[in-house]
Amino acid sequence: MARYLRSTVNIPAEFEECLQKRMAEAGYDSVSSYLLGLFLFDIKSRREHSWTAKLLNQPPRVRDDAFRQLAAEFANGTASEKPGWFDKFVRELVEAEVRKSKI
Repeated sequence: MARYLRSTVNIPAEFEECLQKRMAEAGYDSVSSYLLGLFLFDIKSRREHSWTAKLLNQPPRVRDDAFRQLAAEFANGTASEKPGWFDKFVRELVEAEVRKSKI
């Protein structure tokens, strides 16, 4: 049997409903299974995290604003129609913050 690592993950409360709904839609029975599934997808696709990593390195107020906006869009049924929407969303947020810091 495989050996598992134990870890604690903090997820913003704004995403609780999104998390439960996506887990159900995707057929996962636990947060652990869902996150492991995302990790497996990530290591298989091995796409860059250049914008999501930059978002998570922003000040809490910038991240929190982005989290609230994403949770609201999910609740409204907004979904990606093509790959790359999230990269564009985060890039625009980070670029706007960088522009503010240069003023």
